[in-house]
Amino acid sequence: MRRLLFTLLFIFYFFFFSFPVFGQTSPPSQDNQSEILYLENGLFCSDFNIKYSQTSEKQTPLTPIPTGGVQGINRSLEEVTGSLKLEEENLPDFSQANKNFTYALERILPTDLKKDLSIDQTPLKAKASHYVIGKDSDGRETIAEKVPETETTLPPWWTSILGESKIFCGLFNSCPPPKSLTIKIEQPVLTSPSQNTTCLPGNQTKTNSVLRLNALQEEFKTKSLWEKITEIIDDFTNRIQRIKTKEETELKNKSRGVLVGGETLNQQSSFLNNFLPAELIPPDKNAPLSGEASYKITIGGKEIPKGDNLNYQNLGKSRARYCLYFCSLYPTGTNISKIDPLCHSCNLNDYPLEVFEDSLLDKSLCQKNPDGSCDYYQPGDYPRCDGDPICESGKCYPLMWRQAKDYINQGCPLPYLSTDCSDPSVCRKMTFSKNPAGGYGGCQYSNPNVCVRADRNIVGSCAALCNWVCCAYQK
Repeated sequence: MRRLLFTLLFIFYFFFFSFPVFGQTSPPSQDNQSEILYLENGLFCSDFNIKYSQTSEKQTPLTPIPTGGVQGINRSLEEVTGSLKLEEENLPDFSQANKNFTYALERILPTDLKKDLSIDQTPLKAKASHYVIGKDSDGRETIAEKVPETETTLPPWWTSILGESKIFCGLFNSCPPPKSLTIKIEQPVLTSPSQNTTCLPGNQTKTNSVLRLNALQEEFKTKSLWEKITEIIDDFTNRIQRIKTKEETELKNKSRGVLVGGETLNQQSSFLNNFLPAELIPPDKNAPLSGEASYKITIGGKEIPKGDNLNYQNLGKSRARYCLYFCSLYPTGTNISKIDPLCHSCNLNDYPLEVFEDSLLDKSLCQKNPDGSCDYYQPGDYPRCDGDPICESGKCYPLMWRQAKDYINQGCPLPYLSTDCSDPSVCRKMTFSKNPAGGYGGCQYSNPNVCVRADRNIVGSCAALCNWVCCAYQK
């Protein structure tokens, strides 16, 4: 029954609103040419501390001069090795949303288009790195020398919902329509975000999907400040001294992984806003969702089980849109969480959406201007393929992407999957507000309109920019 309601509203909107739109934007073609979906990724992350201690005792004959009660504390920066394995990862479960989209799509399309409908459901893979780091004597984080890595396999329904939302997004004029109803999903190159990427805590969901995991690397190596406490106890009865030594250190784990297509789903789910009254449209802000995770950590032969949340940045925006639309199909007072546990309620205020502040991004490459604004370049003239291939006027932009021809002319491979940087999945135009401290936005850019890399939040740096020509023709 709920699927029927879901579909009826889609059909109503489709026939009364989408045909005039198609008259302006052209419907999906029927030439059997596949629409290849190049994904814009989201981030999942977790931060937690690891406390490790070990105690040892040795005995020696009691010396002629007792020394009982003597204590000594020694601190030193030493190497720490061990293993860390992500044993279970849970993704907030959008599978019911996928079933509803599938049901509606099969019934909303005319017969002549339905025969061309084919959506890739091949499970996508992604990689996460687990940066185990220590602290030096000044409290600064040390650099991990060997980093555990996990390969994650996402469920087929995740791939399917990415393709379905692309079709609906095009049908309802919320994004460019696909050129075909045969949707292929491009598997991106497996990379992990930087350990410097900020991790915001998310809202726990009631239903999660357990993902398949493969440990690519379990061992870690880092340096950390150890505190060694030695206590000497005199045992006169047995004429021995007991020398107790306790060694302890505290490490921090920063898991950073890519949710393949996470940001793509956020963009394409905007079509659901068409069905919501203005007062229920969720604001376009960050909203992490959380799923449970379990780790197995071993140091010095001692196993340290650890449970924590993995926070899927930005995914809450798609959930809020879907759930509030789903609520519109039922009478007031319906317990929507019993129909789909992904949804808390039918109250917008129960879907908190927090802003991912630009100030959370790394600003270390800022070159200050007299007005207090920042340019994110490095002085010098040293073109390189992994950054700016044509440094100009003594300025190199180490994290800036440029036009494809700039790389080709320098004999460099393209750093992005699309054919050029004008693709919105590669570079995106953003507008920032005036910052009282100087410049615009939390990054204090020198101009309000900035062309940024689509993976800017994953890179975690204000310097993840694009040459302005990449965004010059974007609305």
